Amino acid sequence: MLVTVTIIAVITGVALPNFRKLSQNQEMDGAAQKLIDVIRLAQSSAASHIKCPSGESSNNWNVNLTADSFTLNANCAGAVDKVTSSGPYTSGQDSASAFTMTNNRCTAGQPLKIIFVNRQISYTCNGTLGTSWPIKITLNNTGAQLAKAIVVESGGVIRAE
Repeated sequence: MLVTVTIIAVITGVALPNFRKLSQNQEMDGAAQKLIDVIRLAQSSAASHIKCPSGESSNNWNVNLTADSFTLNANCAGAVDKVTSSGPYTSGQDSASAFTMTNNRCTAGQPLKIIFVNRQISYTCNGTLGTSWPIKITLNNTGAQLAKAIVVESGGVIRAE
C-alpha cells in the first residue's frame, strides 16, 4: 500500500507542473488566435466593403493595439470610428492570465494602428504613417514567462510564429 501511495505521489508531482505549463501554453495560443481573428476580420471587412454597424459606408477598417488591449473599428462616412469589438488580450472571458503587447515598429508605449482600405494595408505608430514591414506583434505573459509572435506582412499575410 505504501508503495502504491508513493508511486501516485511521484506521478502527481511530475504531472501537475507539466499540466499547468500546457494550460498556460493553450491560453497563450488562444489569445494569439483571438488577435489574429480580429485583424483578419478588419482585413476581410475592408476587402468586402462591409458597411458600418449603422449602415453607413465604411472608409476603412482598423485595429488599434495598445499595451494591454485592442479595439476593432469601422471608420464610417460620418467620420467617427464605430467600435465593433474591443477587449484585453485574453483567450476568453474565463482566462485568468493577463497578456501585454509589444511590437517591432512603434516606440514602447505608443499605440499601433493597422489600417485596411479595400485590399490595401498600412499602419501608424502614434499617428505617424509607418513604412517598414513586416509588423511583429508579440503577446507576453510575464507571469508564465511565455510569448507568442504574430506577423503582419505588407501584402496582408497574417500569421503566428
